[in-house]
Amino acid sequence: MTSDFALRIGIPKLVFDGFSIFVASLVESIRALRSISEPCTIPVLPHPITMTRCQLPDYAKSCDGFTQLMEEFREAELKRFRRSQEVGRYLGANIFHGRQRRSNFNHIVERIQQRLAGWKANCLSMAGRATLVQSVLSTIPLYHMQHCKIPKGTIEEIKKLEREFLWGSTAEKRSMHQVNWKTVCLPKNLGGLGIRSLNNMNKAFLFKLAWNLLTNQKQLWVEVVVNKYNFNISQRHEIGWKATDSRLWKDIMKIWLEFMQHVSWTIGDGRTILFWEDKWLEGRKNLRSLCRVEQDQILQSELVDETGVWRNINTSEHIPEDVKVRILNCCPPNPDLGKDIPCWEPDTNGDFTIKSAYCSINNLQTSRFPVWDSIWKANTIQRHKLLMWKLAHDRLPTRSRLASWSNKSPLCPRCGSFRETNSHSSRDCRKVSSIWNYFIKPTDRSTFYFLPIKDWLVNKLCQDENFSTPTEPHKIILGQAKIFMQAWANKDNSTPNVRIISVSGWRKPNQEWIKVNTDGAVCRTTKIAGCKGVCRDENGRWKLGFIANIGIATVNGAELWGIYNGLKTAWDCGWKKIIIECDSKRAVEDAKSRNTSNGIEHPILCKIRDLLAKDWEVQIKLIERSANSLISSEAGGVVGIPDSGD
Repeated sequence: MTSDFALRIGIPKLVFDGFSIFVASLVESIRALRSISEPCTIPVLPHPITMTRCQLPDYAKSCDGFTQLMEEFREAELKRFRRSQEVGRYLGANIFHGRQRRSNFNHIVERIQQRLAGWKANCLSMAGRATLVQSVLSTIPLYHMQHCKIPKGTIEEIKKLEREFLWGSTAEKRSMHQVNWKTVCLPKNLGGLGIRSLNNMNKAFLFKLAWNLLTNQKQLWVEVVVNKYNFNISQRHEIGWKATDSRLWKDIMKIWLEFMQHVSWTIGDGRTILFWEDKWLEGRKNLRSLCRVEQDQILQSELVDETGVWRNINTSEHIPEDVKVRILNCCPPNPDLGKDIPCWEPDTNGDFTIKSAYCSINNLQTSRFPVWDSIWKANTIQRHKLLMWKLAHDRLPTRSRLASWSNKSPLCPRCGSFRETNSHSSRDCRKVSSIWNYFIKPTDRSTFYFLPIKDWLVNKLCQDENFSTPTEPHKIILGQAKIFMQAWANKDNSTPNVRIISVSGWRKPNQEWIKVNTDGAVCRTTKIAGCKGVCRDENGRWKLGFIANIGIATVNGAELWGIYNGLKTAWDCGWKKIIIECDSKRAVEDAKSRNTSNGIEHPILCKIRDLLAKDWEVQIKLIERSANSLISSEAGGVVGIPDSGD
């Protein structure tokens, strides 16, 4: 089977030059397969496959998984087939049924051990070892995590190998692990080394499988799973698993409830969103948690009347008054908007990514700490950065720390008077401070010696320009000399050399054309979105403007709503030549495209395409943010606060 043919019938390229034939467990089926001598056609939906004798499978490599009921087979008639209960490894992936054993994943540990054996750890600094762990060792298991859950014992063994290599431990000598592994696995901007946590990465990949099961049901494996287990998206909050189910289905179901906590919905036709269970309201909470009453599952579209207005909301006794106001402020479902689409909450645009899933599983903060950013952005070599990183964590192997679990003296070996702590060994010791005093002004010494370690590092790295030596100081010196020479040569020139800088800005449209500038904004705290637009003629004169409060939406959704309102306003005014300008590249590309590649698109795109199909001339262009600054500055006012992300 060729790869092109496989793609046409919906089978992935993994089959390459082979395929599997599933037959009944009878001797006659095997005999019929072996007796093919003339070209024949095997019906395979949706296209038949024509086989000749030369295209038959290689029996030496073939295996058939026989069940326990196949004892009737005669071994003499099946000599050309190899008997097996498992498919084994195919393209590096384990294809086993039954219980997941650690022995099935020993090849991952062996591969990591082979990599470690090829590296001379004693010749590498900690900076080099940390780079290898982050970029090589921690990435080896990721391929297998994409289709199954790796046993906990295998992951713990891999983590042990990573820890020992990072801190330089060997079978003969055990080194001190100066920082705990949980801190090491944090991102660099939060105080770690950026090494991935394997348990959470495995869960993030399972989240991706669950996301495809929810959003992309046209994939082949999703169709198989949906039909096998009768998965119904309208009952997504009540699904489960049995002990006899496949390992893949059980792994997905075990993380399903946690996965659904990160899924919210953008309102379309309301036929998929469950009114009480799903998160579609402002604040990203479901109504069941806000009302705390037991209600039957109903679709959102059932609470909209024939005129497209919410019904029975004001008269409901189970919904608090403040929640009623928030519901009525949301755009009600409309069949013209298309299907409801799920949004991935941890991502700003609602798109699922492994990175955002990993951060949400770890509950990582989005805020940055200045000390860590200052350390990793410092203009120095990686070895010095790691030294400052351990100093900021108060984890240098000082005598004070070694004495806590050994019989060593905690006193400083240089002065012999005080305990050797991190601050003492790096700054406060009198023999160390005598060296610092040569470089510090007397007026700055009080600040230098009395700041805590983290504040001291931030002060020196961010505020002291002389703390970091330039990488190539000779270039700076030669550049300054060149500036002085040019100034000396031009000292008698009375006419200054003025450089003209062209500033890009808003441009007038051609005659008989109307230009509509749109923009959207989303409040960072409440996630309420809004959009605005201004219509101007060929002379730049203001013709019309519009403003809209969208409700809960993503940044891209707010931009698309701005484009839609701009098109609708222009059509209602009877203008036939329109230029829509927006400063969002993604929104412009979505509005121009016919459909998305993965089948998931914003509901408002259906109405945008309907307007574009009308009898008029429309151009949608991308404009620089500076040229759209008037609209961008006003769009934040729609959501009620000046601090909005657009």
